[in-house]
Amino acid sequence: MAEEITATLRAGPVFFMDLVRAHREAPYRTLLLAWGEVRDRHRLSRDDDGRYLLADEPATSEASSR
Repeated sequence: MAEEITATLRAGPVFFMDLVRAHREAPYRTLLLAWGEVRDRHRLSRDDDGRYLLADEPATSEASSR
């Protein structure tokens, strides 16, 4: 699941609640553990709207146009 979350973040900024909704079939604890893995592997940042993004990778064209 951590890889799926990372792929979502690579596609552009996302609210944490959007990640929760995208993985609603998974137990919340599993989601939180995967989120912790993502945070351990990558440096995260937030945009002006409070959405998470990967700060250790170049922004996508969609993310940089916002």
